[in-house]
Amino acid sequence: MSDLLGGAGFDQARAQQVVKRLLAYNQYRYERTLSALTERQKHFLDVLPLLYHVNSDKLPGFVGPDCPCGMARYQPSKDVLRSASTLSMGFQYQQRRMGHPAIRSLFIMGSCGSLGHSGGSDFDIWLCHDSNLDEESMALLQNKALEIERYAETLGIELHFFLMDAKRFVRGERNDLGQEDCGSAQHQLLLDEFYRTSILLAGCYPVWWLVPPEYEHLYDDFVYRLYQQRFASEEDVIDFGGLAEIPAGEFVGAGMWQLYKAIGSPYKSILKLFLTESYASAYPNHEPLSISLKGRLFDDQVKLEKLDPYLLLYDKLEDYLLQREEGERLELVRRCLYFKANIPMGQSTRRKHWKRDLLRPLILNWGWSDGQLAHLDNRSHWHVHIVMEERKHLVNELIHSYKFLSAFGREHEDETMMSAKDMTLLGHKLYATFDRKPGKIDFINPGISKHIQEDKLSLHLLRQHVRRRIPQMNWSLYTGIARPGTTDAPVKRSANLIELLGWCHVNRIMDRGTNVVMYQGQQHGKDYELKEILNSFQTMPLPDAIEPDFNATPVPTFLALYVNVFVDPMSHYTRRGISKISNRTDSLGFSALKENLVLTIDQLQYNSWREVLSTRYEGQNALLRVIEDFLNAYPPGSKQDRPEMQVHCYCATRAKAIAARVKEVLEEMQLCFYGNRIAERRRYVLQIGEQYHLIQMRQGRPMIDHFERAAHLFKKLASPQPHYSQVVLDSQALKGTILQMICKHSKPGVLQVFYVQEIGQQQQLTAQIYLIDERGSIIRWRTPMYNEAALINPIHHFLRQVEYRQNRHRYGNKTVRERPIEYYEVQLPNKEESLRLRPIRPKEGLGKGRYFDVHAQVDYDAQNRLGFTLFCEQREFSQLEHGEQVYKALVRYLVSLRKHNKPYPVYITDIAISDRLHNRHFKQVLQTATYLDYKHKLETRLNQALAELYPA
Repeated sequence: MSDLLGGAGFDQARAQQVVKRLLAYNQYRYERTLSALTERQKHFLDVLPLLYHVNSDKLPGFVGPDCPCGMARYQPSKDVLRSASTLSMGFQYQQRRMGHPAIRSLFIMGSCGSLGHSGGSDFDIWLCHDSNLDEESMALLQNKALEIERYAETLGIELHFFLMDAKRFVRGERNDLGQEDCGSAQHQLLLDEFYRTSILLAGCYPVWWLVPPEYEHLYDDFVYRLYQQRFASEEDVIDFGGLAEIPAGEFVGAGMWQLYKAIGSPYKSILKLFLTESYASAYPNHEPLSISLKGRLFDDQVKLEKLDPYLLLYDKLEDYLLQREEGERLELVRRCLYFKANIPMGQSTRRKHWKRDLLRPLILNWGWSDGQLAHLDNRSHWHVHIVMEERKHLVNELIHSYKFLSAFGREHEDETMMSAKDMTLLGHKLYATFDRKPGKIDFINPGISKHIQEDKLSLHLLRQHVRRRIPQMNWSLYTGIARPGTTDAPVKRSANLIELLGWCHVNRIMDRGTNVVMYQGQQHGKDYELKEILNSFQTMPLPDAIEPDFNATPVPTFLALYVNVFVDPMSHYTRRGISKISNRTDSLGFSALKENLVLTIDQLQYNSWREVLSTRYEGQNALLRVIEDFLNAYPPGSKQDRPEMQVHCYCATRAKAIAARVKEVLEEMQLCFYGNRIAERRRYVLQIGEQYHLIQMRQGRPMIDHFERAAHLFKKLASPQPHYSQVVLDSQALKGTILQMICKHSKPGVLQVFYVQEIGQQQQLTAQIYLIDERGSIIRWRTPMYNEAALINPIHHFLRQVEYRQNRHRYGNKTVRERPIEYYEVQLPNKEESLRLRPIRPKEGLGKGRYFDVHAQVDYDAQNRLGFTLFCEQREFSQLEHGEQVYKALVRYLVSLRKHNKPYPVYITDIAISDRLHNRHFKQVLQTATYLDYKHKLETRLNQALAELYPA
């Protein structure tokens, strides 16, 4: 081991020779970087090390006198000081006092100075600081970096600083490098990229370059000997560690990350993705590209221009793909390299450029024709069909890489470096981009072409079954003016116009200046409806305006609903020349026939994963299914902001009224279910035509019950609820009815009783009673009425008894307060008046002695059947004793007790429910509606017996 350097043929002269060649290569790359910049940008880049070497308030980035400064191995040249004076007129350089420098090195990392660099590329700067800086100094350094970034922005330079501590990096403890590297996914791969792409601006050079490639596996020992033999000084070098082996787990994480980045910048990321794939395919015998670069640097015969990082990358990928006989993928790599170089080789010019000198022999070797070069150079103006074809190739190759990486990951599952959180996050992003599902609109231009807007588009409409209220439609989209009978293939087909236009909109094929022509059969369509639909898209956002959230399940962020697109809801009248007018203007129940005019709804939905989904709803319940899907996609209680919603309708008849009605229902639905816990538990009643629909969330999902008649709806509203569930009626449902009025007055924590007087058969006075119990159940029943006191007092007495029995089944230390009970008489209106409520305030004990105690016990019998035992003034009346005559026996006894033997109605004053019945309801306190259900059943039979025994 002591002869390690000698065995490598490495001495002081060789060390100096390698450093000299390294710095020459570094300068070569730096000059190429400057060649892509403006004069003012060049001055800034020259001065950048000086900004960290001195701490002057005259220079950009000054944040205070205590900010750490001093650049190791740096002394500004006269040219740098002149450049500094162009940035700041008042700056005077003063020699810095000797001291330990706070900054060890300053590196540009990435494509700068290579074939892949362009004037628009950003600069990632590694600001390598001393390991002993405290938190306050680090904070000042970070603030200075931010200030310099802001200043660079004024010069047209996108600059990103990353504070790096080399010692922490070697230990695997590095500062977060931001959102661009997926930190948990890679370490050695990041180091490999750093060594093969970085340019030293100032400070210490990496000692890694002094370790011969064949001794990479003995890196630490070799570096130790370099220091020991004084071939290198720790003051002159910086050490980020060696690259002896890249763990298998890094390939999966880094590959997945590049796969995601390829979504928005495919030509840049595919090169890195394929490099990761080539490493993984050769694992564990892979050689990192940076090691190959270092080997060529050690070879004095290799010219510096042959060390371009992107040329080395291409050579690596070409060898890999040729061995695998994957010609199409190699062609894609060549296109990626060509686009990254951003030099139009198909255009003749006398101006010399170093990139042309590098590309010319490559293109000759590839066999590309002049026409092929002209086609590639015109990429920013590719038409839609070319972009779609190119996207198909890109997606196929990305899926190929995904499958390879997935298989490699399963093979090396135990070595995966990505955290579960990062893997899940990337999975969501990839799913949002590549997953194909019904109705999802694909993004066809992921950085392929800058401009794919078409000046002219043609729509062809073919209708079938035109005499139906909802005809079948087939739409075809063409670029340019394509008349009927054209032999050109359409760009896209759909049964849904909104899906077609949405596809054009989100892919920016169609804009305000696009002329869209429509043909129906052989006719040239000049349709007002199409014009209005196209105008509506001008106010619609683009998906990239949405802030994505991949950490949660996707929820809608924007909805656009188009009602009755090219469908006339009254076509069965308009075909006969009839224009129907009615006082009943509700679009969900128009005219005396209560016709539903909402026949189709086309929905475009943007979600928080930046997906765009198109859905079509047809039929009488189209709006109902829109509501159901909305409640499923955006569950009540969701913490995300409520989505913006637009409703459009431009059909031939009543378009504005239809759009307004649909929007009204959707707004009412949102007000009903969203806001708080009580809102989530509400029930919403929507009337469409003659039908009633009850919408309620159950176990987190919307459930919809349908009813042909209002009586069936009432029966459902009376059913017990697990929590307080207010009933909210659509503003047009059961309009002018008592139910509509009492629902508006309902409130939690209160029992509410409403009654209305009615004249029954044979002019007998009856009362229709509505009760809203403590959980919002609405119970309705009709009973004979003697007078208000005889009606209300038994009810009041019974409700207090129910409350007493409910409290018996409540446990805990919480004090139980008496529940408020409100009573109202509903007064029927005169002409042009609405229903009114008259509050009633019954007094406790009012009417005592005017009615007798009639109570029941409810339990299961020996055959597990529900049975009742009745009592009147403590006397028992059971079926065991009286059989089927039990109700008449009790009635006879009760009438005999009355002073005047008058047969006024019989009321149950109390019901006792057995513990067994409570336990079978999961020991939940039975609500008032359950007691009332038993009460009504018994009272009905008792009053029937009363009528039979004492007919009027």
